[in-house]
Amino acid sequence: FKKLGEDTPKAMDYNPATGKYYIGTIDSPVLLTIVTKVKITDEFNIGHKVQHIENSATIEWDGHDGIGSGSKGVDIGINPIQKTVGSYNVSTHTIPWTVTVVKSDINIDLRVLDLLVYGPSGFSASDIDGISTGSGGIVPLEDVSDEGGLLTQVSKADIGKLKPQYNQKYKPGSFEPAESPDLKATVYTLYHGGQAVADLLVVTKGDGSGIEVLSGEKTFSFETIVTNPDVYAKNGDTDIWNTASLFSANKELNNATAKTTYQSKMLVKDMLSVGDAKDPDENKNNGGASTNTGYDYIDHSVVFRLHVNANDLKDFTKDVTTIDGQTVGKVTLTDTLPEGWVFKKFDGDKDFLIYKGTPGTGGKVTAVGNAIDPSSFLEAAFTSYDPDDPSDPGNPNMATFTFTTLDQPYVILLKAGPSEGTIDGFFKQNNNETFKNNATLFAENWESGVKSWQDVKVESKILAKGLDFSKAAKDGVLTWTVEYKPNEIGHKEAYIEDTLPAGIDLRTDATGRLILDDNITVTELTLNANGKA
Repeated sequence: FKKLGEDTPKAMDYNPATGKYYIGTIDSPVLLTIVTKVKITDEFNIGHKVQHIENSATIEWDGHDGIGSGSKGVDIGINPIQKTVGSYNVSTHTIPWTVTVVKSDINIDLRVLDLLVYGPSGFSASDIDGISTGSGGIVPLEDVSDEGGLLTQVSKADIGKLKPQYNQKYKPGSFEPAESPDLKATVYTLYHGGQAVADLLVVTKGDGSGIEVLSGEKTFSFETIVTNPDVYAKNGDTDIWNTASLFSANKELNNATAKTTYQSKMLVKDMLSVGDAKDPDENKNNGGASTNTGYDYIDHSVVFRLHVNANDLKDFTKDVTTIDGQTVGKVTLTDTLPEGWVFKKFDGDKDFLIYKGTPGTGGKVTAVGNAIDPSSFLEAAFTSYDPDDPSDPGNPNMATFTFTTLDQPYVILLKAGPSEGTIDGFFKQNNNETFKNNATLFAENWESGVKSWQDVKVESKILAKGLDFSKAAKDGVLTWTVEYKPNEIGHKEAYIEDTLPAGIDLRTDATGRLILDDNITVTELTLNANGKA
């Protein structure tokens, strides 16, 4: 205790029973410094956990009940375990994790446990009825206990204390101690009803005893494999978590969790611009067209482009799923045209063009070299419904590509457009419509799959009228422009009728005959593929 301006503090009378300090009479600002010691218990151990402590003070004097300071808080202690995550590999769908047990005087039978569940949710330790280390057979979990045994052993009670993290399994051989090699990982496989459902890592000293951290921290790393195609083969982002728990024998001291946001883009659909579609093989890697720049108004077609496996999965058909031992299976890609549309052929009577590729950005694939013959790994089938035939079922036309092997990125080009009847109906009037082309990628054991689409805006402006006022004020002349654009469809016995409003007349001579020169001009235009004349 000291008054403001004094250098040396002095002791005070203190009543430990009431927690009160007697200050006496004060006539200037004073400073009271109180040093407290944290009482360590099993439930309140600052060597195991960061603890939050609150403290408040009240000053009282004769004739007054006192004024409070309000509560002040401070965090004290350490979390003896830390976890971080590195950069994931989208091609192998693996994630690197690093765990550090910090230097501490807490050094009794330390071990780290990490639970990785193959599926997306629903793990319960009570459902686990078998366990194995891979080197031996499956044994009932009830026959295993860590009581009085090696630290590498686990019990159902241990597993029940852990925080499961999902859609992952341990990558065999990926465990790597940093600096000190005297650490080992015992990897258990956990079973439910004879089916493997999770991996459990138990990290100890090399001889199976506790991790020693008196002399310094201990760090190790390992990788997990993302098991769920709804994560590693989807279009979108998924948060993947991992939690490591530090135990002293069979008592959990604390845990640490890290997270990465896994970004996947397996299927993207776009289209070439009208200009690029003139030579699709040459322009196959040019930027995609906007919604209103892909439709060719002369041959009424669109060249769609499918980017497949930009994740660069090395053999998707044989890749893992959340069910142990089950692979993804044959992969199917479908492309469904808008109603009333049909597929068209490329030069050389080809239904489609496919190219090997390399992964780009945003789910795009860069095609490499010339179009290839895919018959060794791909089966293609096209429906040929005729939208103009009343006897056809009216289903939208679809292209189906079945990959028996999907081991690298590909680019596929398809050509399609409205049927003759659809064209005639659409371009008989001023019209504006957006057509949607859908693509879906799924597999035998991945029914949810992934989708992408491309919208195509088609505009029919057969008759348009404009007005120029520039000569109105000076000459009293209005210039009207009428544009007839049949989009090369043509209309039999067509004529244009223009009705002028009252008070406006065409110019005539003294005899009342219509003056054509400089008054009515007819210009023949050429339709461009982009729909502009």
